[in-house]
Amino acid sequence: MFAPSLVSHQSKLTNLLNEPLNMLCSITINVNSNIGRDDESLNDFVEKIAKALDNGSSQKNDQFEIYIEKFKDLKNIQDEFVFQDVQLKSQTIELVACTSQPEGCNSRVHLRVTSELTEGYLKKFEKTCKEAAKRQLKKDKPASIFVHFTNGFILKDSVNQKEFKKSISKIFEKNHLTNLVFVTNINIEEQKEFPYFTMQPVFLIAENRNSRFNSNFLDHVPNKRFIDLT
Repeated sequence: MFAPSLVSHQSKLTNLLNEPLNMLCSITINVNSNIGRDDESLNDFVEKIAKALDNGSSQKNDQFEIYIEKFKDLKNIQDEFVFQDVQLKSQTIELVACTSQPEGCNSRVHLRVTSELTEGYLKKFEKTCKEAAKRQLKKDKPASIFVHFTNGFILKDSVNQKEFKKSISKIFEKNHLTNLVFVTNINIEEQKEFPYFTMQPVFLIAENRNSRFNSNFLDHVPNKRFIDLT
């Protein structure tokens, strides 16, 4: 993504970095359009964002939206887990995020890049699952479809989107499907105490309430969580 390129423009973020003590400045960049993969397109996009950030205020255009939130007088500004006292609101999917390191009571900056699920992505996901259910699974037996995500954060944000849940409901029109299982190989979760994080696969399961089969073959799956489709 373009986060590393944006960091190189740090001089343009001076007005955001020069904040009072004990403050967290959160910058959310929500991308609304496709970004070219070539260096020229990427650099051009980053330049536009850097210029927008230089104004120090939230902005919106056809390509991206920038939201700036400032949280003052944080008692835990020196804590790595500063977000325990901060509620960041977002209906989009977080693609990448980074936070400046604590330096005493100095203010810190949190930068994240988000995006939304596109209609094309949802149609492809729905079509692939339906074709798998039709071609690979027998209608007279219970079946599950496993969907692999390489990024645990994107997985969790995706399954919370209303449009994604609608796609799952359409897939469940194939009533021999008992569930969809979303898997990510490495899922890292932070903890307050030692060892400060856990790292293990995570299984998010969407159950088909309209399936004519009862299936318990996932009972042995560790670290599983169920998705609320309502």
